[in-house]
Amino acid sequence: MKPYYENIYLETSPVFDLLAAMLRIQCHEELTPENHEYHKYMPDELEQWVHETRKSMSADMKRDLEIFFNYESYLAMILVSYSWEKNIYKSIDSFIQLLESTPSLDLVRSFFATGYGESLRMKEIIWSLNSPDAVMDFIKGRNLPEAEKWKLFFMYHDADNTKGRLINLIRSFYEEYFIKQMDFISKLHEESIEQMKVILTNDIETKINSFCDIDFSQFKDLKQIVLIPSYYYLTAGLFSYYAEIEALIFLYGTRRPDIKFKEPIDDAKLIDSIKALSDENRIKIIRILNTTPSYGYELGQKLNLSNSTVAHHVSVLLSLGIITSKRIENKVYYEVNKESIKYILDRAGEFLT
Repeated sequence: MKPYYENIYLETSPVFDLLAAMLRIQCHEELTPENHEYHKYMPDELEQWVHETRKSMSADMKRDLEIFFNYESYLAMILVSYSWEKNIYKSIDSFIQLLESTPSLDLVRSFFATGYGESLRMKEIIWSLNSPDAVMDFIKGRNLPEAEKWKLFFMYHDADNTKGRLINLIRSFYEEYFIKQMDFISKLHEESIEQMKVILTNDIETKINSFCDIDFSQFKDLKQIVLIPSYYYLTAGLFSYYAEIEALIFLYGTRRPDIKFKEPIDDAKLIDSIKALSDENRIKIIRILNTTPSYGYELGQKLNLSNSTVAHHVSVLLSLGIITSKRIENKVYYEVNKESIKYILDRAGEFLT
């Protein structure tokens, strides 16, 4: 893998999009943009595929998708980092073989990192857990709904069955639904890579900031910043920071560039900003950040919200420029963009009077 620009890489992965496809089936409504203006980027064939797949799935597959791809925990999405770390992200067959060769308890332990990314310190803590009591105490401290905490604890005590169900789910979904779309998806991946090469021909750092909703200056010294397209993420994005290998991986929807780089600034975006500022939880987040910069877990603890709920609100605020992000050590902190809020409120006054 060669860099496209300094430490920025453009890569594709059928393994990552297989996992994203399973997440899409389970969480289609949650992954659909709140902004109705963006619904034009939702292909009819994707809507139809979600509907038909859900209708044809067995009860067992529906149950296991709910377990491993629940919107509140994203447990199986941890496998993105696992397959990247093992350098098995290009072949689905090799990926399944990797899971089969992984000890059951090791696989379940990897789920404990949900909501945190793969920081070295977190992995050290997880791998130090050597008793049921230690595991229970660790899980209790996670920013997850109670049902998801109990699910993790049960998985730990039934690791062999958990591993078997997960592998069977991935293999069955791949063979029944995903493999039929692989040629189509592969073509979209390559087209997206070419599109990003054109976009990143100039002002690269500014565009990375906008595209990934990050402060590039905090990551420019990393060995790798890897952009990987996903058809099933569509307009959304998922990024993780891995301290061990000094890498930031951003799995982005193939229609995300259309929103980030082609969408004009108009009255519709102003209305979206006003809507964002009218949500009670987002107002609370802004007020907390006005007091002190905070990272996602801190916001969840202060507001008694799950990681996924905080991530959703933060993503909306970042996408509109209402807050900004910066990395300090192994955490991404968020701050209020006061100039942006002032501009939105001033424009709202002009718009309404």
